[in-house]
Amino acid sequence: MATLACVPAARAQLLIASAIDRGGKVGAELVSYYTSHSCRDAGWQELTDEASTVLSMISNLRAVGVKEKSFSYQDSADLQNAAYALQLRLDSMYALPPCPPRGGGSPKFGPRPSVVLGPTTPSTSTVAAAPTSPYTIEASAYGGGLSATSFGSNYSPGVVGGRAAVSMPYGNFRFQADIQGERSDQYARGVGSRAYSAGGAHFAYMVMPGTEIGLFGGAQTAQPTFMLSSNTNYFVGLEGRQFFGPAVVGVQLGRFDTIDKPGTFTDAWFAEGRGTFSIGRAAGLRALDYTLLGANLGYAAGKASLTSTDAQTAYWGVQVSQGFADWPVSVFLSYQHFENRVTGLGTVWKEDMIVGGIKVLLPSTQTERLWLEPTRPSPYLLRTVTNF
Repeated sequence: MATLACVPAARAQLLIASAIDRGGKVGAELVSYYTSHSCRDAGWQELTDEASTVLSMISNLRAVGVKEKSFSYQDSADLQNAAYALQLRLDSMYALPPCPPRGGGSPKFGPRPSVVLGPTTPSTSTVAAAPTSPYTIEASAYGGGLSATSFGSNYSPGVVGGRAAVSMPYGNFRFQADIQGERSDQYARGVGSRAYSAGGAHFAYMVMPGTEIGLFGGAQTAQPTFMLSSNTNYFVGLEGRQFFGPAVVGVQLGRFDTIDKPGTFTDAWFAEGRGTFSIGRAAGLRALDYTLLGANLGYAAGKASLTSTDAQTAYWGVQVSQGFADWPVSVFLSYQHFENRVTGLGTVWKEDMIVGGIKVLLPSTQTERLWLEPTRPSPYLLRTVTNF
């Protein structure tokens, strides 16, 4: 996780100036062109919006830079790549039939722009290109303890778990595959333990820099408590996330059901939200740039196993993590709480979990922004359904 403050100041200034200059020239030219012409082609209006987005990125970069006296590699690379994509769209626009100027007259384009961009290619030979990666790999492992209550009985077993994910971009699209699992010790004789393993996939589209929407889905093998038969479940839904400078927020909406009956929680829908922010970047304290605070909450409603009885699960949690500049490892501490209810029975299970763990992110020269949420999570719901 490196920032431009880690390279010689002169080179950093040249790199940022290059990105701003090239992005600004292309963006400003597009905005100027379309504000002086009228055209009903929705695609051309989209180009105007994209140009405005690049100009907004430039404005935000300048504002952040003035405040923090530094820029991140990722911010600079994002700007350059956005400007390059805009250049390609501009090339395509010039190949289309022109629209007439406002007020009538013959179609006119004006001179073809002289600015020619390449992906993260500096305009000055002395400027080093911002490093980017075609993939992101995230892996984590954790362990801790539980405190559970069910019908007046209390349990406190240990728990271990882990997760691995790889995310790969293709233009404005990004594909992710992940696996995860968790297992508790035995709660008590007759109660047994709980465990699950799951695999999932995410397919997202970047509608604008920092904004993504997409689809996700996967399957889970669950071993419930009380010695119930293991079962296989599926989950599928829509998701989105938005980066706001030092923060990121995300949502997931979806459906959860069993593939092989009976299952513990069936015919369900769920909604989850989450957020993470850098304490240092939010407070202007560079020493805490890699200190992240996150929170999540969710709710799901469905049926209890094969019955027609309504069941619900509600859950929330908080997490703090500490990363290290130019090092691929971070450590974290997480607290999670959930309650499962069944109509007519009330709360059938309540659990609190505290775990600590380690996370590895590759490549290691990523930035604060990527550390906020390297990959998208699978639903937290996968943990709670084993305890109905």
